[in-house]
Amino acid sequence: MSTTPNTSTIQDTFDEIVLTIKGNQISVFFKATGINLRDERSWNWTQTDYFQFDNDNIKLVKRDKSTINVEQFNANGSNQKMGSQQSNNGGYPQTFASN
Repeated sequence: MSTTPNTSTIQDTFDEIVLTIKGNQISVFFKATGINLRDERSWNWTQTDYFQFDNDNIKLVKRDKSTINVEQFNANGSNQKMGSQQSNNGGYPQTFASN
C-alpha cells in the first residue's frame, strides 16, 4: 500500500510490476493506481509493454493498455464508479464517461 503525502494533489503509483525475459524478448506488466485529492477522483489501469533486443538495441514492439477505471469518492468514504476512459496523458483521464 502506498502513502500519499498530505501536500500532494495528484499522484500515480505502481501496485505491481512484473518483468519477464524470454530469449530476445522482454515484457513489462504493471498495475497502476492514481488519485486526485482535490477533485476526489481515483483511477486504475494495467499495461504490458513488449520489447525486443539484440546486442546493441532495444525496441518497443507492442503496448497493451486497459481502459482506465475511474471512481468518484468523498470524505465519508463512499465510492461511485464513473466509468472507463482510455487516456494517454499520464493516466489521468481528460474527461470522464458516465454510465
